Amino acid sequence: MGVIMVSSVLTNEGSVDAIMEKVARHDIKYIRLIVVDPNGSPRAMLIPEYQIRDSLENGVAFDGSSIPGFAEVNQSDLNLHPDPSTFLVPMWETPGIALMFC
Repeated sequence: MGVIMVSSVLTNEGSVDAIMEKVARHDIKYIRLIVVDPNGSPRAMLIPEYQIRDSLENGVAFDGSSIPGFAEVNQSDLNLHPDPSTFLVPMWETPGIALMFC
């Protein structure tokens, strides 16, 4: 029998502070937020360092109608919620940019 998760809190003050410490330690200027669209293709949004804390606590608003299959124009106001457990500073990325999945 499967379980459907209807609500989840991905962040708490400790995880937000831990991410902010990593951002400072690695001199991160931008976070590339990655979401997978309904067709399985990765989509990304780049946010500046000063928006990271707010994004972790409140999510990032975006227009879902800009991604095919995500939302109709009249229902397109969506919110991405970065998952702090996926924070990564990959060696192949431009210096100063980290990744997080939503």
